[in-house]
Amino acid sequence: EFPQGLEIIEGDALKTWPAQRDSFGVPDALVGNLPYSTGSVMIGDFLEKQFLPQTMVFTLQKEVVKRMVSTPGSKDFSSFSVLTQAYYTVEFCGDLHSGSFYPPPQVTSSIVRLVKKSGDLVLPDPVIFSHILRGAFAARRKTLLNNYKSLSARSASGPLGSVLSLSQIQLAALQVGMDLSRRAEEFPTEVFVQLAMAVGKSA
Repeated sequence: EFPQGLEIIEGDALKTWPAQRDSFGVPDALVGNLPYSTGSVMIGDFLEKQFLPQTMVFTLQKEVVKRMVSTPGSKDFSSFSVLTQAYYTVEFCGDLHSGSFYPPPQVTSSIVRLVKKSGDLVLPDPVIFSHILRGAFAARRKTLLNNYKSLSARSASGPLGSVLSLSQIQLAALQVGMDLSRRAEEFPTEVFVQLAMAVGKSA
């Protein structure tokens, strides 16, 4: 017998969560043991669609958590690192080895806690921000300029073509002091936020 008020929703969480948000709103806290195959996709979906509980605590594959808490210059620093750290303070809370689960997985799991940053923080348009990040980290060994050239070419026929033109990105980068001859992993989260906001203002 289930506790009073408990409701179990059957289905793929990636597909069912938007309807639950529409019905019940954004919870104060979200806790879960997320699937290894889709955990990062689910968190990215939450953030890009502005589903932002005050606190989130997840169990994920260790490699995913390493990306979430990594810092500029690290080989694990990625667009996903920037996306999560823009909205949340991300904290590694320890490992759970395979023997903690049944059946035991072949990988190590880690616990991560995300605490939402101040409500006074001004954040960029989530769609523009997502495209800025994906373009920046598309090829890690390329400079930002070369990556954004490719992004602009791919976006030219899409709905964000004018927003993500290379000239607008270059102007925005100049405004925030971002050297596009460097690689994406050299810059902290705050600079990407500033770049996306500058691009948004010029759109």
